[in-house]
Amino acid sequence: MTASIRQYGLVASASVLALILLFTTAGLAGPPPRAYAQTACATTIDFMLVLDGSESINSTEFEAMRSFADGLIGHFTISPADAHAGIVQFASEGQGVIEIGLSSDPGAIATAISTMTQLVGITDIQEGIALAQQELTASGRPDVPHVILVLTDGVHNEPGDPIAEAEAARSLGTEIFAIAVGPGPDIDQLNAIASDPDGEHVFSVGDFAALATILDPLVLVVCPPTPTPTSTPTSTLTPTAMPTATQIAPPAPTATLPPAGEPVPTSALGISIGPPETGIGSLESDASDTAWPAWQIGVVFGIALLAMCGAYGLARWQARD
Repeated sequence: MTASIRQYGLVASASVLALILLFTTAGLAGPPPRAYAQTACATTIDFMLVLDGSESINSTEFEAMRSFADGLIGHFTISPADAHAGIVQFASEGQGVIEIGLSSDPGAIATAISTMTQLVGITDIQEGIALAQQELTASGRPDVPHVILVLTDGVHNEPGDPIAEAEAARSLGTEIFAIAVGPGPDIDQLNAIASDPDGEHVFSVGDFAALATILDPLVLVVCPPTPTPTSTPTSTLTPTAMPTATQIAPPAPTATLPPAGEPVPTSALGISIGPPETGIGSLESDASDTAWPAWQIGVVFGIALLAMCGAYGLARWQARD
């Protein structure tokens, strides 16, 4: 019987310690991790989207690409002070067109995307990059990041060198991303076109319907999110009143010594025994930040009491049997 009582006493003690540890951990836990807003890019940026309009893309796929373009632009905060965006479509040599130049009007950009007609032709990636960089040079803002995103389902098959064109754009400070759709594109070619590192600048999807799956990760690298700051508790200093130039400071205390041979009381010397009072520059104890609320303390001790009573009752019951 004694062994049983000791066993259940240990169980009860362990339960109490576990509960205290649980509540202590909850009370001392730090602030939650920073939250990041991924629904929009509020960074100031000049962005050109370069789209493939070649004949290898059917009407359904072209519509999916337009929907992707609309969704991508929708992730940016388009305004005069924030992001400016433009659209280029390319196909055969000489067919490339700037559908809309860099614009701070989200409605105008949405209209340009919805009314864009497929060019139909072959694939001149070099011309698409050249037109995008031409617009960035002419209308881009100084000291603002310049970005080109090339989307294609094939390989460059016209005169001109898209890699050399991309190198020229990058030398002007433009960052280039590329998206390969389906099995047609030459990934090595797109790696050479895009900025480094390739793993952050080149994306690949199986078909046009899968473009929607890369919207968020693409925005995260094109436009790194700004951390949302979390509020932290601050301590407030409450200074005591200071005498102004028109106030007269009180006279300094004087000490009156007793006759020789008698002990000198500490009060006579202006010495106070006990905790110092708070004054200028002192911090009041922020008990509200560190102390447990009364209800939490009550819950802890209530559960602890129940655990001990239950263990004791169980031990008595087994001892009676």
